[in-house]
Amino acid sequence: MTVTGDIKAYIEANITLDKVTISKLIADDTATFNTVVSVNQTLDSGPEYVMRNQIGVRNPRVQIFCRANDYPTAEAKALEVFDLLKSVCNQTVNGNLYISITPMSEPVPIDRDELKRVIFSTNYEVSYQ
Repeated sequence: MTVTGDIKAYIEANITLDKVTISKLIADDTATFNTVVSVNQTLDSGPEYVMRNQIGVRNPRVQIFCRANDYPTAEAKALEVFDLLKSVCNQTVNGNLYISITPMSEPVPIDRDELKRVIFSTNYEVSYQ
């Protein structure tokens, strides 16, 4: 499974939400869901190599969008995801060893969708084998 798939599954297993999706932005097909989290892979720093050009540790970056009907709920869900992911340390998810998932910032409000629901965003650097 991909890093986005692993993180999606991890969030689904640990946080109650209407929908967790993998997409560039929160997709139109989630319009009927109010509390939505979207997991997206972004540009990264590349893998770390060990002897003979073998990949030792992969370092992708992901961006998480959290959407809800109102500011307090969106912020609370974004912080819940933030607390869940930053606590990952040497943990196996879907057969991959996640060394860490490090937030690059606190969750920040970035926009409202066409139905005036609030969207928060947070970026993370992931290290896994």
